[in-house]
Amino acid sequence: MREKFHVLLSNRSFARLWVAQFLSLAAVYALNLGAIMLVEEQTHSSIQMSITILTITLPGLFAGLVAGPVVDRFDRRRLLVIANASKALVAGSFFIGLRSLRGAPLLLLVYTVNLCLSSLNQFISPAEAALLPSLVGRDHLIAANSILNLGAIAAQGVGIVVVGPLLIKLLGLASVSLMAMGLSLGAAFSAWALPLQAATSHRCRRINNLWADLREGWGLIAGDQLLKLAVFQMTLASVIMLTLSILLPGFVARTMGWDVSASPLIMLPVGAGFLTGLAVLNRHTQVMKYENWVGIGLLSLGSAISAMALTSGKPPFLLVLFGVVAGAGLSLVFIPAKTILQERPPVNLRGRVISTQMVLVNATSIAPMLLGGSMADAMGIKPTMLLVGLTALMAGALNFTFIAPGRRPG
Repeated sequence: MREKFHVLLSNRSFARLWVAQFLSLAAVYALNLGAIMLVEEQTHSSIQMSITILTITLPGLFAGLVAGPVVDRFDRRRLLVIANASKALVAGSFFIGLRSLRGAPLLLLVYTVNLCLSSLNQFISPAEAALLPSLVGRDHLIAANSILNLGAIAAQGVGIVVVGPLLIKLLGLASVSLMAMGLSLGAAFSAWALPLQAATSHRCRRINNLWADLREGWGLIAGDQLLKLAVFQMTLASVIMLTLSILLPGFVARTMGWDVSASPLIMLPVGAGFLTGLAVLNRHTQVMKYENWVGIGLLSLGSAISAMALTSGKPPFLLVLFGVVAGAGLSLVFIPAKTILQERPPVNLRGRVISTQMVLVNATSIAPMLLGGSMADAMGIKPTMLLVGLTALMAGALNFTFIAPGRRPG
Protein backbone atom coordinates (compact mmCIF):
# COMPACT_ATOMS: atom_id res chain seq x y z
CA MET A 1 0.00 0.00 0.00
CA ARG A 2 2.83 2.42 0.86
CA GLU A 3 4.45 1.72 -2.49
CA LYS A 4 1.25 2.59 -4.35
CA PHE A 5 0.85 5.82 -2.39
CA HIS A 6 4.50 6.72 -3.00
CA VAL A 7 4.12 6.10 -6.75
CA LEU A 8 0.99 8.26 -6.87
CA LEU A 9 2.41 11.12 -4.84
CA SER A 10 5.51 11.15 -7.05
CA ASN A 11 3.21 11.43 -10.09
CA ARG A 12 3.21 15.18 -10.71
CA SER A 13 0.03 15.10 -12.78
CA PHE A 14 -1.90 13.31 -10.03
CA ALA A 15 -0.43 15.61 -7.37
CA ARG A 16 -1.61 18.66 -9.32
CA LEU A 17 -5.11 17.22 -9.66
CA TRP A 18 -5.15 16.47 -5.93
CA VAL A 19 -4.08 20.02 -5.05
CA ALA A 20 -6.66 21.48 -7.45
CA GLN A 21 -9.43 19.38 -5.90
CA PHE A 22 -8.41 20.26 -2.34
CA LEU A 23 -8.24 24.01 -2.98
CA SER A 24 -11.49 24.02 -4.96
CA LEU A 25 -13.45 22.11 -2.30
CA ALA A 26 -12.02 24.14 0.60
CA ALA A 27 -13.19 27.31 -1.16
CA VAL A 28 -16.70 25.95 -1.65
CA TYR A 29 -17.06 24.69 1.93
CA ALA A 30 -15.84 28.01 3.35
CA LEU A 31 -18.23 30.02 1.16
CA ASN A 32 -21.17 27.74 1.98
CA LEU A 33 -20.43 28.14 5.68
CA GLY A 34 -20.22 31.92 5.28
CA ALA A 35 -23.54 31.99 3.41
CA ILE A 36 -25.31 29.92 6.08
CA MET A 37 -23.93 32.05 8.92
CA LEU A 38 -24.89 35.26 7.12
CA VAL A 39 -28.47 34.13 6.51
CA GLU A 40 -28.86 33.07 10.14
CA GLU A 41 -27.39 36.36 11.35
CA GLN A 42 -29.57 38.46 9.06
CA THR A 43 -32.91 36.62 9.28
CA HIS A 44 -33.05 34.17 12.23
CA SER A 45 -35.53 32.32 10.01
CA SER A 46 -35.74 28.54 9.49
CA ILE A 47 -37.54 29.13 6.19
CA GLN A 48 -34.72 31.31 4.90
CA MET A 49 -32.23 28.69 6.08
CA SER A 50 -34.13 25.99 4.17
CA ILE A 51 -34.02 28.16 1.05
CA THR A 52 -30.27 28.56 1.54
CA ILE A 53 -29.74 24.79 1.75
CA LEU A 54 -31.91 24.24 -1.32
CA THR A 55 -29.87 26.76 -3.33
CA ILE A 56 -26.81 24.67 -2.49
CA THR A 57 -28.34 21.32 -3.49
CA LEU A 58 -30.98 21.91 -6.18
CA PRO A 59 -28.72 23.19 -9.00
CA GLY A 60 -27.22 19.73 -9.19
CA LEU A 61 -30.47 18.44 -10.66
CA PHE A 62 -30.29 20.74 -13.67
CA ALA A 63 -26.62 21.61 -14.16
CA GLY A 64 -25.71 17.94 -13.76
CA LEU A 65 -27.77 17.00 -16.81
CA VAL A 66 -25.70 19.36 -18.96
CA ALA A 67 -22.38 18.70 -17.22
CA GLY A 68 -21.96 15.10 -18.37
CA PRO A 69 -22.06 15.79 -22.13
CA VAL A 70 -19.90 18.91 -21.68
CA VAL A 71 -17.25 16.96 -19.73
CA ASP A 72 -17.19 14.29 -22.44
CA ARG A 73 -17.10 16.72 -25.37
CA PHE A 74 -14.52 19.27 -24.24
CA ASP A 75 -10.98 19.17 -22.89
CA ARG A 76 -11.32 18.32 -19.20
CA ARG A 77 -8.17 20.18 -18.18
CA ARG A 78 -9.41 23.40 -19.77
CA LEU A 79 -12.85 22.86 -18.24
CA LEU A 80 -11.32 22.64 -14.76
CA VAL A 81 -9.37 25.86 -15.33
CA ILE A 82 -12.43 27.78 -16.55
CA ALA A 83 -14.74 26.47 -13.81
CA ASN A 84 -12.31 27.22 -10.97
CA ALA A 85 -11.52 30.68 -12.36
CA SER A 86 -15.28 31.29 -12.52
CA LYS A 87 -15.56 30.32 -8.85
CA ALA A 88 -12.95 32.95 -8.06
CA LEU A 89 -15.14 35.54 -9.81
CA VAL A 90 -18.17 34.36 -7.82
CA ALA A 91 -16.19 34.69 -4.57
CA GLY A 92 -15.08 38.18 -5.61
CA SER A 93 -18.67 39.23 -6.28
CA PHE A 94 -19.63 37.94 -2.83
CA PHE A 95 -16.93 40.13 -1.29
CA ILE A 96 -18.18 43.21 -3.16
CA GLY A 97 -21.78 42.44 -2.18
CA LEU A 98 -20.89 42.10 1.50
CA ARG A 99 -19.36 45.57 1.35
CA SER A 100 -22.14 47.31 -0.54
CA LEU A 101 -25.48 45.49 -0.05
CA ARG A 102 -27.88 45.15 2.86
CA GLY A 103 -31.19 43.43 3.52
CA ALA A 104 -33.06 41.64 0.73
CA PRO A 105 -30.50 42.42 -2.02
CA LEU A 106 -27.77 40.84 0.11
CA LEU A 107 -29.86 37.71 0.66
CA LEU A 108 -30.55 37.52 -3.07
CA LEU A 109 -26.80 37.70 -3.68
CA VAL A 110 -26.21 34.86 -1.19
CA TYR A 111 -28.71 32.65 -3.01
CA THR A 112 -27.16 33.54 -6.37
CA VAL A 113 -23.66 32.75 -5.11
CA ASN A 114 -24.84 29.37 -3.82
CA LEU A 115 -26.54 28.58 -7.13
CA CYS A 116 -23.41 29.48 -9.10
CA LEU A 117 -21.04 27.52 -6.87
CA SER A 118 -23.22 24.43 -6.90
CA SER A 119 -23.66 24.59 -10.67
CA LEU A 120 -19.91 24.97 -11.27
CA ASN A 121 -19.20 22.00 -9.00
CA GLN A 122 -21.39 19.83 -11.22
CA PHE A 123 -18.81 20.36 -13.96
CA ILE A 124 -15.70 20.18 -11.78
CA SER A 125 -16.35 16.89 -9.95
CA PRO A 126 -17.15 14.77 -13.05
CA ALA A 127 -14.22 16.33 -14.93
CA GLU A 128 -11.82 15.42 -12.10
CA ALA A 129 -13.18 11.88 -11.80
CA ALA A 130 -13.21 11.30 -15.56
CA LEU A 131 -9.66 12.64 -15.89
CA LEU A 132 -8.21 10.48 -13.13
CA PRO A 133 -7.85 7.13 -15.00
CA SER A 134 -5.75 8.75 -17.73
CA LEU A 135 -3.39 10.20 -15.10
CA VAL A 136 -2.81 7.16 -12.86
CA GLY A 137 -3.79 4.02 -14.80
CA ARG A 138 -6.19 1.24 -13.86
CA ASP A 139 -3.95 -0.49 -11.30
CA HIS A 140 -3.72 2.64 -9.13
CA LEU A 141 -7.34 3.80 -9.26
CA ILE A 142 -8.34 2.46 -5.84
CA ALA A 143 -5.34 4.11 -4.15
CA ALA A 144 -5.85 7.33 -6.13
CA ASN A 145 -9.53 7.54 -5.17
CA SER A 146 -8.57 6.89 -1.55
CA ILE A 147 -6.11 9.79 -1.57
CA LEU A 148 -8.62 12.09 -3.27
CA ASN A 149 -11.27 11.20 -0.68
CA LEU A 150 -8.83 11.96 2.12
CA GLY A 151 -8.18 15.30 0.45
CA ALA A 152 -11.91 15.98 0.24
CA ILE A 153 -12.33 15.25 3.95
CA ALA A 154 -9.37 17.49 4.76
CA ALA A 155 -10.81 20.26 2.58
CA GLN A 156 -14.10 20.02 4.45
CA GLY A 157 -12.26 20.26 7.74
CA VAL A 158 -10.21 23.24 6.58
CA GLY A 159 -13.17 25.07 5.06
CA ILE A 160 -15.84 24.39 7.67
CA VAL A 161 -14.04 23.61 10.92
CA VAL A 162 -10.77 25.56 10.85
CA VAL A 163 -10.19 28.38 8.37
CA GLY A 164 -13.79 29.51 7.81
CA PRO A 165 -14.79 30.01 11.47
CA LEU A 166 -11.34 31.33 12.40
CA LEU A 167 -11.35 33.99 9.69
CA ILE A 168 -14.94 34.97 10.42
CA LYS A 169 -14.14 35.43 14.11
CA LEU A 170 -10.89 37.33 13.58
CA LEU A 171 -11.42 39.31 10.37
CA GLY A 172 -15.13 39.13 9.56
CA LEU A 173 -17.21 37.40 6.92
CA ALA A 174 -15.72 39.31 4.00
CA SER A 175 -12.33 37.71 4.65
CA VAL A 176 -13.79 34.28 3.85
CA SER A 177 -14.79 35.41 0.37
CA LEU A 178 -11.27 36.73 -0.26
CA MET A 179 -9.76 33.48 0.97
CA ALA A 180 -12.13 31.48 -1.25
CA MET A 181 -11.16 33.63 -4.23
CA GLY A 182 -7.48 32.90 -3.60
CA LEU A 183 -8.13 29.17 -3.17
CA SER A 184 -10.15 29.03 -6.39
CA LEU A 185 -7.41 30.82 -8.33
CA GLY A 186 -4.90 28.37 -6.88
CA ALA A 187 -7.08 25.48 -8.06
CA ALA A 188 -7.27 27.01 -11.54
CA PHE A 189 -3.46 27.37 -11.74
CA SER A 190 -2.95 23.81 -10.51
CA ALA A 191 -5.39 22.51 -13.13
CA TRP A 192 -3.62 24.56 -15.81
CA ALA A 193 -0.40 22.67 -14.99
CA LEU A 194 -2.04 19.32 -15.80
CA PRO A 195 -0.90 17.65 -19.04
CA LEU A 196 -2.77 18.46 -22.23
CA GLN A 197 -5.35 15.86 -23.17
CA ALA A 198 -5.08 14.26 -26.59
CA ALA A 199 -7.80 15.41 -28.98
CA THR A 200 -10.32 12.72 -29.89
CA SER A 201 -13.13 12.63 -32.37
CA HIS A 202 -15.88 12.73 -29.76
CA ARG A 203 -14.49 16.03 -28.42
CA CYS A 204 -14.42 17.57 -31.86
CA ARG A 205 -18.14 17.25 -32.32
CA ARG A 206 -20.44 20.02 -31.19
CA ILE A 207 -23.25 19.31 -28.79
CA ASN A 208 -25.96 19.58 -31.41
CA ASN A 209 -28.37 17.28 -29.63
CA LEU A 210 -28.11 17.41 -25.86
CA TRP A 211 -30.97 14.97 -25.45
CA ALA A 212 -29.19 12.38 -27.60
CA ASP A 213 -26.05 12.79 -25.49
CA LEU A 214 -28.03 12.30 -22.30
CA ARG A 215 -29.80 9.22 -23.65
CA GLU A 216 -26.46 7.71 -24.65
CA GLY A 217 -25.14 8.00 -21.10
CA TRP A 218 -28.32 6.75 -19.46
CA GLY A 219 -28.53 3.93 -22.01
CA LEU A 220 -25.04 2.72 -21.13
CA ILE A 221 -25.92 2.58 -17.43
CA ALA A 222 -29.26 0.87 -18.07
CA GLY A 223 -27.62 -1.79 -20.25
CA ASP A 224 -24.72 -2.57 -17.92
CA GLN A 225 -25.71 -4.44 -14.76
CA LEU A 226 -22.52 -3.64 -12.89
CA LEU A 227 -22.63 0.08 -13.72
CA LYS A 228 -26.29 0.24 -12.77
CA LEU A 229 -25.58 -1.46 -9.45
CA ALA A 230 -22.63 0.85 -8.66
CA VAL A 231 -24.70 3.97 -9.43
CA PHE A 232 -27.51 2.70 -7.19
CA GLN A 233 -25.16 1.81 -4.34
CA MET A 234 -23.32 5.14 -4.34
CA THR A 235 -26.61 7.02 -4.49
CA LEU A 236 -28.09 4.97 -1.65
CA ALA A 237 -25.04 5.47 0.57
CA SER A 238 -25.12 9.24 -0.09
CA VAL A 239 -28.81 9.46 0.82
CA ILE A 240 -28.23 7.41 3.97
CA MET A 241 -25.48 9.78 5.08
CA LEU A 242 -27.66 12.82 4.40
CA THR A 243 -30.52 11.29 6.40
CA LEU A 244 -28.22 10.52 9.32
CA SER A 245 -26.85 14.07 9.29
CA ILE A 246 -30.44 15.31 9.68
CA LEU A 247 -31.15 12.86 12.52
CA LEU A 248 -27.81 13.32 14.32
CA PRO A 249 -28.59 16.46 16.39
CA GLY A 250 -31.83 14.93 17.69
CA PHE A 251 -30.13 11.61 18.42
CA VAL A 252 -27.43 13.36 20.45
CA ALA A 253 -29.82 15.61 22.40
CA ARG A 254 -32.93 13.45 22.82
CA THR A 255 -31.57 9.90 22.79
CA MET A 256 -28.12 10.27 24.33
CA GLY A 257 -29.05 13.22 26.56
CA TRP A 258 -25.97 15.20 25.55
CA ASP A 259 -25.65 18.81 24.53
CA VAL A 260 -26.40 19.22 20.83
CA SER A 261 -23.01 20.91 20.37
CA ALA A 262 -21.45 17.46 20.82
CA SER A 263 -22.89 16.33 17.48
CA PRO A 264 -19.66 16.90 15.49
CA LEU A 265 -17.73 14.72 17.96
CA ILE A 266 -19.66 11.66 16.79
CA MET A 267 -18.08 12.12 13.38
CA LEU A 268 -14.60 11.49 14.83
CA PRO A 269 -15.01 7.69 15.13
CA VAL A 270 -16.72 7.67 11.72
CA GLY A 271 -13.66 9.40 10.27
CA ALA A 272 -11.35 6.92 12.01
CA GLY A 273 -13.40 4.06 10.59
CA PHE A 274 -13.24 5.58 7.12
CA LEU A 275 -9.44 5.66 7.32
CA THR A 276 -9.41 2.06 8.57
CA GLY A 277 -11.56 0.98 5.64
CA LEU A 278 -9.23 2.74 3.21
CA ALA A 279 -6.23 0.92 4.70
CA VAL A 280 -7.91 -2.49 4.45
CA LEU A 281 -9.14 -1.83 0.93
CA ASN A 282 -5.78 -0.68 -0.41
CA ARG A 283 -3.91 -3.55 1.23
CA HIS A 284 -6.32 -6.29 0.10
CA THR A 285 -7.82 -4.94 -3.13
CA GLN A 286 -7.23 -8.19 -5.04
CA VAL A 287 -8.98 -10.42 -2.48
CA MET A 288 -12.38 -9.93 -4.09
CA LYS A 289 -14.20 -8.01 -6.80
CA TYR A 290 -14.94 -4.33 -6.30
CA GLU A 291 -18.67 -5.01 -6.23
CA ASN A 292 -18.27 -7.50 -3.39
CA TRP A 293 -16.33 -4.95 -1.35
CA VAL A 294 -19.31 -2.62 -1.85
CA GLY A 295 -21.69 -5.31 -0.60
CA ILE A 296 -19.61 -5.83 2.54
CA GLY A 297 -19.53 -2.07 3.04
CA LEU A 298 -23.33 -1.81 2.89
CA LEU A 299 -23.71 -4.71 5.33
CA SER A 300 -21.24 -3.05 7.73
CA LEU A 301 -22.95 0.33 7.43
CA GLY A 302 -26.42 -1.15 7.93
CA SER A 303 -25.33 -3.26 10.90
CA ALA A 304 -23.72 -0.28 12.64
CA ILE A 305 -26.72 2.02 12.15
CA SER A 306 -29.19 -0.67 13.24
CA ALA A 307 -27.14 -1.50 16.33
CA MET A 308 -26.87 2.18 17.19
CA ALA A 309 -30.66 2.51 16.98
CA LEU A 310 -31.34 -0.62 19.06
CA THR A 311 -28.83 0.11 21.83
CA SER A 312 -29.07 3.93 21.75
CA GLY A 313 -25.28 3.93 21.85
CA LYS A 314 -25.21 3.35 25.61
CA PRO A 315 -22.65 2.99 27.07
CA PRO A 316 -20.80 5.62 25.01
CA PHE A 317 -17.99 3.27 23.95
CA LEU A 318 -20.59 1.36 21.91
CA LEU A 319 -21.36 4.55 20.01
CA VAL A 320 -17.64 4.90 19.22
CA LEU A 321 -17.48 1.27 18.07
CA PHE A 322 -20.55 1.59 15.85
CA GLY A 323 -19.20 4.84 14.43
CA VAL A 324 -15.93 3.16 13.45
CA VAL A 325 -17.79 0.28 11.76
CA ALA A 326 -20.08 2.71 9.92
CA GLY A 327 -17.11 4.76 8.70
CA ALA A 328 -15.31 1.65 7.46
CA GLY A 329 -18.49 0.58 5.67
CA LEU A 330 -18.75 3.94 3.95
CA SER A 331 -15.22 3.74 2.58
CA LEU A 332 -15.87 0.20 1.30
CA VAL A 333 -18.94 1.49 -0.56
CA PHE A 334 -17.72 4.78 -2.00
CA ILE A 335 -14.19 3.94 -3.18
CA PRO A 336 -14.83 0.67 -5.09
CA ALA A 337 -18.16 1.90 -6.52
CA LYS A 338 -16.56 5.12 -7.76
CA THR A 339 -13.72 3.11 -9.29
CA ILE A 340 -16.26 1.00 -11.19
CA LEU A 341 -17.80 4.20 -12.59
CA GLN A 342 -14.35 5.28 -13.79
CA GLU A 343 -13.17 1.95 -15.19
CA ARG A 344 -16.30 0.55 -16.79
CA PRO A 345 -17.48 3.19 -19.31
CA PRO A 346 -15.57 4.05 -22.48
CA VAL A 347 -13.58 7.27 -22.17
CA ASN A 348 -16.04 9.26 -24.29
CA LEU A 349 -18.95 8.40 -21.95
CA ARG A 350 -17.18 8.51 -18.60
CA GLY A 351 -18.23 12.07 -17.77
CA ARG A 352 -21.89 11.35 -18.47
CA VAL A 353 -21.92 8.26 -16.28
CA ILE A 354 -20.31 10.06 -13.32
CA SER A 355 -22.53 13.11 -13.81
CA THR A 356 -25.63 10.90 -13.93
CA GLN A 357 -24.75 9.44 -10.55
CA MET A 358 -24.37 12.96 -9.13
CA VAL A 359 -27.75 13.98 -10.57
CA LEU A 360 -29.40 10.96 -8.94
CA VAL A 361 -27.84 11.86 -5.58
CA ASN A 362 -29.17 15.41 -5.83
CA ALA A 363 -32.62 14.21 -6.91
CA THR A 364 -32.98 11.58 -4.19
CA SER A 365 -31.59 13.89 -1.48
CA ILE A 366 -34.65 16.13 -1.71
CA ALA A 367 -36.88 13.58 0.05
CA PRO A 368 -34.64 13.18 3.13
CA MET A 369 -34.29 16.96 3.42
CA LEU A 370 -38.05 17.43 3.32
CA LEU A 371 -39.24 14.26 5.10
CA GLY A 372 -36.37 13.08 7.32
CA GLY A 373 -37.21 15.37 10.22
CA SER A 374 -40.95 14.75 9.88
CA MET A 375 -40.46 10.96 9.97
CA ALA A 376 -38.30 11.26 13.08
CA ASP A 377 -40.94 13.43 14.77
CA ALA A 378 -43.75 11.03 13.83
CA MET A 379 -42.02 7.66 14.35
CA GLY A 380 -39.22 8.60 16.72
CA ILE A 381 -35.52 8.94 16.01
CA LYS A 382 -34.55 5.36 16.88
CA PRO A 383 -37.21 3.69 14.67
CA THR A 384 -36.24 5.99 11.79
CA MET A 385 -32.56 5.12 12.24
CA LEU A 386 -33.44 1.43 12.37
CA LEU A 387 -35.35 1.76 9.09
CA VAL A 388 -32.30 3.42 7.51
CA GLY A 389 -30.03 0.66 8.81
CA LEU A 390 -32.29 -2.13 7.56
CA THR A 391 -32.39 -0.47 4.13
CA ALA A 392 -28.59 -0.60 3.93
CA LEU A 393 -28.58 -4.22 5.13
CA MET A 394 -31.12 -5.20 2.49
CA ALA A 395 -29.12 -3.47 -0.25
CA GLY A 396 -25.95 -5.26 0.88
CA ALA A 397 -27.68 -8.64 0.88
CA LEU A 398 -29.19 -8.04 -2.57
CA ASN A 399 -25.73 -7.19 -3.87
CA PHE A 400 -24.63 -10.80 -3.41
CA THR A 401 -27.76 -12.17 -5.10
CA PHE A 402 -27.03 -10.20 -8.29
CA ILE A 403 -23.22 -10.48 -8.37
CA ALA A 404 -21.36 -13.76 -8.12
CA PRO A 405 -18.64 -13.75 -5.47
CA GLY A 406 -15.04 -14.13 -6.55
CA ARG A 407 -11.61 -12.60 -6.67
CA ARG A 408 -10.89 -9.52 -8.72
CA PRO A 409 -9.01 -10.33 -11.92
CA GLY A 410 -5.38 -9.24 -11.77
